[in-house]
Amino acid sequence: MYDKRFLKVKKLGEERYFRDDREFFKFIKKQSGRTFNDMYRTYDMLVDNVKSGKLNPNASKSYWETHINTDNDKLIIGDFIFRIFRGYFDRTSGLYTINILAEAKANFLCANDVYSIFSEEIKNSKAL
Repeated sequence: MYDKRFLKVKKLGEERYFRDDREFFKFIKKQSGRTFNDMYRTYDMLVDNVKSGKLNPNASKSYWETHINTDNDKLIIGDFIFRIFRGYFDRTSGLYTINILAEAKANFLCANDVYSIFSEEIKNSKAL
Protein backbone atom coordinates (compact mmCIF):
# COMPACT_ATOMS: atom_id res chain seq x y z
CA MET A 1 0.00 0.00 0.00
CA TYR A 2 1.31 3.42 -0.97
CA ASP A 3 1.27 5.98 1.84
CA LYS A 4 0.34 9.42 0.51
CA ARG A 5 1.57 11.20 3.64
CA PHE A 6 5.13 11.04 2.30
CA LEU A 7 4.40 12.64 -1.08
CA LYS A 8 6.14 15.95 -1.71
CA VAL A 9 4.11 19.07 -1.03
CA LYS A 10 3.62 21.04 -4.25
CA LYS A 11 1.31 23.89 -3.29
CA LEU A 12 0.40 26.09 -0.35
CA GLY A 13 -2.22 24.87 2.07
CA GLU A 14 -1.34 21.19 1.82
CA GLU A 15 -0.96 19.37 5.10
CA ARG A 16 0.51 16.08 6.26
CA TYR A 17 0.00 14.01 9.40
CA PHE A 18 2.63 11.83 11.10
CA ARG A 19 2.46 9.34 13.94
CA ASP A 20 5.90 10.11 15.38
CA ASP A 21 9.17 11.98 14.81
CA ARG A 22 10.64 9.11 12.76
CA GLU A 23 7.92 9.52 10.12
CA PHE A 24 8.34 13.31 10.26
CA PHE A 25 12.10 12.99 9.62
CA LYS A 26 11.38 10.64 6.72
CA PHE A 27 9.13 13.31 5.20
CA ILE A 28 11.81 16.00 5.72
CA LYS A 29 14.32 13.84 3.86
CA LYS A 30 11.86 13.27 1.01
CA GLN A 31 10.72 16.91 0.77
CA SER A 32 14.12 18.59 1.00
CA GLY A 33 16.23 15.92 -0.68
CA ARG A 34 18.77 16.10 2.14
CA THR A 35 19.39 13.81 5.08
CA PHE A 36 19.85 15.10 8.62
CA ASN A 37 23.53 14.11 8.37
CA ASP A 38 23.90 16.50 5.41
CA MET A 39 22.17 19.28 7.33
CA TYR A 40 24.35 18.68 10.42
CA ARG A 41 27.50 18.83 8.25
CA THR A 42 26.33 22.17 6.86
CA TYR A 43 25.65 23.41 10.39
CA ASP A 44 29.13 22.28 11.55
CA MET A 45 30.70 24.12 8.61
CA LEU A 46 28.77 27.28 9.54
CA VAL A 47 29.85 26.97 13.19
CA ASP A 48 33.50 26.66 12.12
CA ASN A 49 33.19 29.77 9.93
CA VAL A 50 31.47 31.71 12.73
CA LYS A 51 34.20 30.73 15.21
CA SER A 52 36.92 31.82 12.78
CA GLY A 53 35.21 35.19 12.31
CA LYS A 54 34.30 34.75 8.63
CA LEU A 55 30.53 34.89 9.23
CA ASN A 56 28.08 36.78 11.39
CA PRO A 57 27.42 34.98 14.72
CA ASN A 58 23.74 34.65 13.82
CA ALA A 59 24.46 32.61 10.66
CA SER A 60 24.75 29.27 12.40
CA LYS A 61 21.86 30.05 14.77
CA SER A 62 19.69 31.03 11.84
CA TYR A 63 20.41 27.80 9.97
CA TRP A 64 19.78 25.70 13.08
CA GLU A 65 16.45 27.34 13.89
CA THR A 66 15.12 27.46 10.32
CA HIS A 67 16.16 24.02 9.01
CA ILE A 68 17.09 21.57 11.79
CA ASN A 69 15.31 22.36 15.08
CA THR A 70 12.09 20.36 14.82
CA ASP A 71 10.92 21.62 18.25
CA ASN A 72 9.96 24.98 16.69
CA ASP A 73 6.42 25.68 15.57
CA LYS A 74 7.64 26.58 12.06
CA LEU A 75 10.40 25.17 9.86
CA ILE A 76 11.75 25.50 6.33
CA ILE A 77 11.52 22.14 4.60
CA GLY A 78 12.47 22.15 0.94
CA ASP A 79 10.80 25.08 -0.82
CA PHE A 80 8.14 25.75 1.81
CA ILE A 81 7.77 27.17 5.29
CA PHE A 82 5.70 24.71 7.29
CA ARG A 83 3.74 25.40 10.46
CA ILE A 84 4.13 22.46 12.86
CA PHE A 85 1.29 21.49 15.20
CA ARG A 86 1.91 18.86 17.87
CA GLY A 87 -0.86 17.09 19.73
CA TYR A 88 -3.29 14.26 19.08
CA PHE A 89 -5.18 14.26 15.80
CA ASP A 90 -7.74 11.52 15.29
CA ARG A 91 -8.19 10.95 11.55
CA THR A 92 -10.11 8.23 9.76
CA SER A 93 -6.82 6.50 8.94
CA GLY A 94 -5.54 6.54 12.53
CA LEU A 95 -4.20 8.59 15.41
CA TYR A 96 -1.44 11.11 14.64
CA THR A 97 0.72 13.34 16.83
CA ILE A 98 2.25 15.77 14.30
CA ASN A 99 0.44 17.90 11.73
CA ILE A 100 2.30 20.19 9.32
CA LEU A 101 0.82 22.81 7.02
CA ALA A 102 2.56 24.57 4.11
CA GLU A 103 2.14 28.29 4.75
CA ALA A 104 4.59 30.10 2.46
CA LYS A 105 7.01 29.52 -0.38
CA ALA A 106 10.48 29.84 1.14
CA ASN A 107 12.28 30.08 -2.19
CA PHE A 108 10.55 33.43 -2.88
CA LEU A 109 11.79 34.99 0.38
CA CYS A 110 15.05 36.85 0.86
CA ALA A 111 17.29 36.36 3.89
CA ASN A 112 15.80 39.41 5.66
CA ASP A 113 12.28 38.01 5.27
CA VAL A 114 13.35 34.65 6.68
CA TYR A 115 15.11 36.40 9.56
CA SER A 116 12.02 38.47 10.36
CA ILE A 117 9.82 35.33 10.37
CA PHE A 118 12.22 33.39 12.62
CA SER A 119 13.65 36.34 14.62
CA GLU A 120 12.21 35.27 17.98
CA GLU A 121 13.57 31.72 17.64
CA ILE A 122 17.01 32.97 16.56
CA LYS A 123 17.24 35.43 19.50
CA ASN A 124 16.35 32.69 22.01
CA SER A 125 18.49 30.02 20.36
CA LYS A 126 20.94 28.01 22.44
CA ALA A 127 22.82 26.93 19.26
CA LEU A 128 26.39 28.10 18.66
